[in-house]
Parts: sequence; structure tokens; C-alpha cells
Amino acid sequence: MLIFIFIFSTLASLYEGSEILNKPWDWKNTAIFSQLANGEVKNTSQVLFWDYFIYAAKFLPFYPICMLISFFLIFFLLILRIKNVSLKISFLILFSFISIGIMFFLSNSPTPGLYLTSIILGIIGTFCILTTFFICRRKKFV
Repeated sequence: MLIFIFIFSTLASLYEGSEILNKPWDWKNTAIFSQLANGEVKNTSQVLFWDYFIYAAKFLPFYPICMLISFFLIFFLLILRIKNVSLKISFLILFSFISIGIMFFLSNSPTPGLYLTSIILGIIGTFCILTTFFICRRKKFV
């Protein structure tokens, strides 16, 4: 079920984010990946599909947030299946640092969508840290 939600929300995010092709005035601030790959974006063929996600997260954040949460839950359930406790802890710490790092990067955004996404990433990162502490305490690492 989570995989279905992830796939559906990813496709919905791509669909909603494709609106960036119709708004060239947003390319300067939203087509980040396209600018890294192509320099200045001058036509729609230069806009990469990764920028669809950025646009959707900025202006229509429901499906990108659903995609983010479902990805996290799939990742978390896969991590819990790992038998090696040290590897499990390493993945949780890595994912928490990535989530919190992206959260700090997005938290200064003037758009409510990216600000909300940063809050969700902060919650996910905090949850991973708390889960790591719980696993360590249960296995007597702390």
C-alpha cells in the first residue's frame, strides 16, 4: 500500500510540477537543477523533470509531502528488517542527518510549501534520531 501511495504521489507531483513549463518567470528561482545542468534556462526543453518536484513542493505541496512521508515509511520499514544492529543504526543516523540538513536548507524559503516540507523533514529526522536512541538503549549500547 505504501509503495502505491509513493508511486501515485510521485506521479501527481510530476503532473502538478509540470506547470513550471507554463511559467517562465519562475524558472530563475525554481528551475534549480536545470540551471546547474544547462546554465540559464531559456526554453521549456531545458527544464529538467527534477525541477517539477521543486515547483510542486513550493506551490502545491500536498503530493510532494505525501511522497516524502511514504518514502520515509518505506525506508523505515526496510531499515527495521535489517538484522545487524550497527548497520540499522548507521542507516538511521545517515537518514536523520540528510533529513535535518535538507530541512535547514529549505527552512529559509519564502514559500509556505517549502517551509512546510522543511518542517516535515525535521520531524522525520527527529523521529530517526529518537528511534536510534531507542534501539541503542534496548541493545544496551548507551
